[in-house]
Amino acid sequence: MNSLLLMKGLVLQVLRYGVYVPYLVFYSFVLGPIVGGILMVGGVAVLSLILGPKTSWLALKKAYREEEVRGLSTH
Repeated sequence: MNSLLLMKGLVLQVLRYGVYVPYLVFYSFVLGPIVGGILMVGGVAVLSLILGPKTSWLALKKAYREEEVRGLSTH
C-alpha cells in the first residue's frame, strides 16, 4: 500500500513539473514580451488621450532625454 502511494506521489510530482515548467518558460520568453509591448502601446495611447497629442509627445521626448542623460552619467 505504501509503495502505491509513493508511486502515485511520484507520478503527480512529475506531472506537476511537466505542466509548470513549460508554462513558466512560455510566459517568460513568449507571452511576457508580447503583453509588455501591448501595454506599452496602450499606455502611450491613453497618455495621448489625456494630455493631447502635442503635450504627450513632448512628455515622451523629455522622458527619453532624461533616460539617456541618466544612462550616460552612470558609465
